[in-house]
Amino acid sequence: MSKRKYDHNFKMEAIQLVESGRRATDVSSDLDIPIQTLTRWLSIYPSRWICRQ
Repeated sequence: MSKRKYDHNFKMEAIQLVESGRRATDVSSDLDIPIQTLTRWLSIYPSRWICRQ
C-alpha cells in the first residue's frame, strides 16, 4: 500500500476548517484523511503561517 500524497492547499484548507471551530475528527472523516495526519499538520503548520485570503 502506497502513501497518499496531499498538496499544500489541501493541507491548509483542512487546517483552516479545524481552526474555524470544526472538530478535527469531523474534518478528518469528511476529507477522508487519518486523524493522525491532520493532527500532525496542525502541529507542523501553526495558524500564523497560513496565508488568509
